[in-house]
Amino acid sequence: MTYSSTPEHISHWRSKPLFIFTIGLGALGIYACLGLLLVPLNGTSADSLLWNHSAFANFAFASSPFDLSVISPFEGLGGLILPLGVWLNPADLLPHIIPYGTDPRVWSFLAVMPLMALATFFLGRGLGLPSYLAVISAQLVTMISFPPMYFYSLYTNLNLNLVGLYIGCRPGIAFITVLGTSVLAVFAYLGRLSPSKNIMCMVALPLLVIYAILCNALYTAMFFIPVAVFLAGILWGSESRPVLIWRLMGAGFCLAVCVVLNLHGFYRALFGYAARAVFPNELYVEVQQWDYLTNLIFQKGLATIICLLVMFGCGVIYAFGTRQMRGFALSVIAFQFITIGISLTYVYSGKRWNAPLPCYLEYGAWPVYLVTAVLALFLGFRRLVPKLSPDRFPVLRFLRHRALRPALVYASILALPLAGTVVPIRVARARMISHQPVWANRSIPPPDTGGIVRYLQRELALPKDGRFRGSVGSIVGVPGGETMARAGVPESAPFNKGNLILNVEYFKTFDRHFSLTGFWDLRIPTLEDNNHMVTPPFHFLVSRALSRPQDFHSRNWAVITKANPKLMAALGARFLLTDKVQQDPLLDLRDQQTNADGVSVYVYEIQGANLGDLSPIRTVVSSNASHSISLMTSDNFSLKDAAVVHEAPILGLTRADSGTIYFERGGVRVRGDSHGLSLLVLPVQFSNSLRIISTDTNSNGTPIKLLRVNLVETGVLFNGAIDIKIAHIFGPFRGVAGRLRDIEDCRRLGIKETGEIPYPPNYQPLAKF
Repeated sequence: MTYSSTPEHISHWRSKPLFIFTIGLGALGIYACLGLLLVPLNGTSADSLLWNHSAFANFAFASSPFDLSVISPFEGLGGLILPLGVWLNPADLLPHIIPYGTDPRVWSFLAVMPLMALATFFLGRGLGLPSYLAVISAQLVTMISFPPMYFYSLYTNLNLNLVGLYIGCRPGIAFITVLGTSVLAVFAYLGRLSPSKNIMCMVALPLLVIYAILCNALYTAMFFIPVAVFLAGILWGSESRPVLIWRLMGAGFCLAVCVVLNLHGFYRALFGYAARAVFPNELYVEVQQWDYLTNLIFQKGLATIICLLVMFGCGVIYAFGTRQMRGFALSVIAFQFITIGISLTYVYSGKRWNAPLPCYLEYGAWPVYLVTAVLALFLGFRRLVPKLSPDRFPVLRFLRHRALRPALVYASILALPLAGTVVPIRVARARMISHQPVWANRSIPPPDTGGIVRYLQRELALPKDGRFRGSVGSIVGVPGGETMARAGVPESAPFNKGNLILNVEYFKTFDRHFSLTGFWDLRIPTLEDNNHMVTPPFHFLVSRALSRPQDFHSRNWAVITKANPKLMAALGARFLLTDKVQQDPLLDLRDQQTNADGVSVYVYEIQGANLGDLSPIRTVVSSNASHSISLMTSDNFSLKDAAVVHEAPILGLTRADSGTIYFERGGVRVRGDSHGLSLLVLPVQFSNSLRIISTDTNSNGTPIKLLRVNLVETGVLFNGAIDIKIAHIFGPFRGVAGRLRDIEDCRRLGIKETGEIPYPPNYQPLAKF
């Protein structure tokens, strides 16, 4: 018996594809459960801690599952949290509703691993793989991407850094890859089914795209770039005119829905009002060199081998595959050359890199790479085997026996999970010989000790009613302080990203929660921000007024390096945390702590902190951001008595009798009382997207106005007693006009690069051939 060129020759192999599917993915599920139970997960990284906090804050303060504009009570002066739809993402939702010991990531992985397998399976089937090979593709991509198999590759230096983002940040990110792969699978089926099922596929396309955006708008924008390239390949490979027409209609319908929902406007507003978009030449990123941040093909080890094999496989598919397969293969190899060009530009252009790092563009392509490799092997063997003579290779006669083939199919789909059962033992052994982290020998206090962090928790932690009691600003690990002095770093040295890493690691010797995310986990608000969406006004204020001139600024972090108690008090900071003795008369020492190295940190209370009750009695108009900052930092300007406004002056102000703010689900509640026209300056970042969504009290019945004050703060102009709730209204279903006005505010106020903030000299040297 010989193989035919048509799919019928394997029809009896897959006579029960549902059974094959169930057995293969069921075995994968057993492997995943056993592996996650037997192998402890790696320690949580700083990035993972940040994602965990963002997920927690979204669960606690989002007004609905579709709310992508959640105001953070903990970071960045009430700035926006990362736009995450945690209620919609099963990898985030499952650990939230089902507690699991001390590591909720186990439930995250158990949620996303079968979904990754399903999406990859259907993509393989849509491209023409037999059921058992589609199952093997699903098993491969899932086992390589997630623990415990991933940990084995990590500790044995196989260099599969591509999937590290799923582990190092948060498993929920992988769900975006799942949805992108699902879009490809649906598009591969479109036009080849019955009319009713084709219509269902058409409807599914925009739903999957919108679902991905609502789950994680930032990573969808990156992970769907390869998806768009592969979609073009599937479209080009349409096997007939009717299939092509269906796919054109599906693509057009998806595009039309996205335009009607103004998703392009949403992304313009989301990315345009970010510091990294406005200040590309003063926000430094990683060194542009040949490392794990370039594309897989340049990362050496198994990563490079995989990419080369995928490219070779594309040639095999193009030579032996159907028209659909050839179109798909062309898109994969085209994407490889695109990523090669991006990496070459990244390393050799010498430009400050403001786009996503090259490696991020391949996270959405990972399942496609595995399917491509399996498809190439399938086609290659299918073409090779008929040319081999059974007389010269008697084993072929044995393998072609009708009764043996089902056994071989089921053996193949069970082989990978069975082999994976040895991984926990190997991972444990690899961990025993792995290097300890740099601070492993330091004495880290247990979580229930006292000290400055516990003092701040007692004084500042947000209570159940959400009342704001002030924030803390941290100036630790900055040259000039005791920590850097002991390390021999002069005071004139710049603050850089290394200091940020030091703050995350070294200061845990005082308390394991001594970091920004640690404070947030204890519900302690900070003046600093760690966010992809740090706003241009906030960066402008922090970099010009609360940082030393020589310090460098990262694109995700907005941290203070210089004390300005008067300004910090107006911004809501009630305490200053520092490793340097302070002499400012507005600061009162409240607590201090010394670690085992003899390094001391101090907590100063800042007099007159704005807790939502700052009510100046006059205004000064400034239409320029630099001029505004010079006013706010001037020794002759009292922020208690005067506010900087940016349009028209406000006359006849009286000081409010009281003012308080409460962070609630869906927004910020503001309560105030006045016997005349008053202006409350809130320690909450202003945006033109802010809206008053409820008014429980407005005793005088006069209109209440929200306005930008002091460049970044929200002013509430009112008369009488008020009890109102303010929300940030922005998103695909909530409108983007306000955020576009924020972008216009930046232009109007001159919030732009001025050349006064340094970029690390020689930080981005061009690589050498």
